[in-house]
Amino acid sequence: MRTEEIGMPGQARSVTLPKKFADWVDEKVKTRICASRRYALEVLILKEMRKQ
Repeated sequence: MRTEEIGMPGQARSVTLPKKFADWVDEKVKTRICASRRYALEVLILKEMRKQ
């Protein structure tokens, strides 16, 4: 599930997250559920977008 699959080019952004959320994302990367922080956030956002 990549942004390129739905025709959206990547754009650099900065996101500030509460520590609890950042730790959760980092755990997903550490356990190799997600390849990177960027990818973890991308997957979560795409899932929410598909609900609409």
